[in-house]
Amino acid sequence: MEVKIFMAQTVNAKIARRTGEEDFLSPRNWQEFKKITEKAGAFLVGRKTYEAVKKWEEKGFRDINAERIILSKKESFEPVEGYTKASSPEKAVESAKEKGIDSLIVTGGANANSSFMEKGLVDELILNIEPYVLGKGIDLFAEKDIEQEMKLEKVRELEKDIVQLRYSL
Repeated sequence: MEVKIFMAQTVNAKIARRTGEEDFLSPRNWQEFKKITEKAGAFLVGRKTYEAVKKWEEKGFRDINAERIILSKKESFEPVEGYTKASSPEKAVESAKEKGIDSLIVTGGANANSSFMEKGLVDELILNIEPYVLGKGIDLFAEKDIEQEMKLEKVRELEKDIVQLRYSL
């Protein structure tokens, strides 16, 4: 199973406002996420990210043709139809494998990203860097004891000054 973290972020590594809003991100990031995710076949988000995105009117996870997994340790949380709940990164990977999927895209939030990094499950980190600075917001990773050396594999400029960085771990 190949696990990739895909995130759009500001130049100072903020993935959302403190409220969870991502209004500063270009729609081009969503298009890239959709393309990468549909090719992979499955994506995972944390419960808070799922709750934030389901409020979006113009786009959302329902538009992605891929298996949808929500990472949540909250026992009372029940996902809506079309989503699978996993209580740990390992269970999420196992769930995707059971469905015959070879690649899983992890796409936030900070806690979900950190959980996969802590377990050493991430093979690639894909970052779309938006030309924007946000002083207060949600970081790419939650404050955890994570240290990881990476190798830059590819740099690609997308439209509207967005740069995509791909790192192997």
